[in-house]
Amino acid sequence: MKNSISLRSLLVIVAVTAAAASQAQIKIGVIVSATGPAAALGMPQQKMASLFPTVVAGQEVKYIVMDDASDSNQAAKSARKLTSEDNVDVIVGPSVNATAFAVLEVAAETKTPMVTMAPGSGLTSPVDSKRQWVFKGVMDEKIMAEATIRALAKIGVKSLGVMASSESYGESWVTALPVYAAEHGITVQKPERFGLADVAATGQTIRLISGKPDAVLVAGISTTAAMPHKALKERGYAGSIFQTYGSLNNEFLKVGGRDVEGTVTAASSKFLLLDELPDADPVKQRMAGVVKPYEAAFGKGSAVSYIMSLDDARQIAAYGIEKALQEKKKPGTPEFRKAVRDAIENAKNLQLSQSSLSFSPTNHTNIDRDSVTLVTVKNGKWTVYKQ
Repeated sequence: MKNSISLRSLLVIVAVTAAAASQAQIKIGVIVSATGPAAALGMPQQKMASLFPTVVAGQEVKYIVMDDASDSNQAAKSARKLTSEDNVDVIVGPSVNATAFAVLEVAAETKTPMVTMAPGSGLTSPVDSKRQWVFKGVMDEKIMAEATIRALAKIGVKSLGVMASSESYGESWVTALPVYAAEHGITVQKPERFGLADVAATGQTIRLISGKPDAVLVAGISTTAAMPHKALKERGYAGSIFQTYGSLNNEFLKVGGRDVEGTVTAASSKFLLLDELPDADPVKQRMAGVVKPYEAAFGKGSAVSYIMSLDDARQIAAYGIEKALQEKKKPGTPEFRKAVRDAIENAKNLQLSQSSLSFSPTNHTNIDRDSVTLVTVKNGKWTVYKQ
């Protein structure tokens, strides 16, 4: 009898322990640039993270949100803390290329899946021993550069000047543009560069204009891209000025004012055209599902496209987590993290806020070219660009 009671007690303990293990808390680390030069992207993303669902596939999720201050060293430190102290199951972020490349190293070393909002093609290509842990829900610059060059060729541009930010976002455009420009008979002149904290670009502007390019492309992030654009206008440049999707927000319009009227850029999201889309459009419906609660919390008109990028990254991570749970893997373990990575890598036709995408062992980025739209600034607002 005594042995029977002990056996029953043991079975109860084992059952309770197993149940507790299966219900272990899931942890997601979120790294954004809420302060520093990239705060226009990261601050709304930080707010968006406060609205994330706290349950995935019936299990509690804890989000640990960290600000990398737009600094690569701080981003790496944040990733170290998340992986070594908090033992997160996946990292969502960072916001921009420079910080994302720093976190990539930590994610690969600790074998932690990472879903970033940064667009750099080098983050996910080639899919090697490091990049097998990194995924992107956003377009990379190669696809956007290709669309931009096609638009420039259509208006007869033969020579292109480039004003690029000196960090990795600008450099990735400097690298990508000549590849597609050559295919369309466009000569890309020697690029000029500006720092994210620069308040003037007089010398660069004079040199660029002296080359007499048919058009100029400014590659920068958010409001920082307005400064060289305004400098070109102030110096009397009369050619077409194109921007990149790093500038696609209303803060850029406020800083740029009249000077950015008529600028054109390739957009990877239809967010800025939300009001122009038919109500039956499935993308509009999915985006509205993000915008409405955000603006209910933070005010009408407060939503920006960067919150979509973050929510898409969260959805990708949640997909991997749900699949790993279905395989009965325990959160907080290397096996769980690998199962999350494997599930994301084999995801097909994920319906995200901004687009649909599929991954594979050789592709860890969004290549949905159908979601690319050309937009322009007209009467102080972003609208569809019609060539």
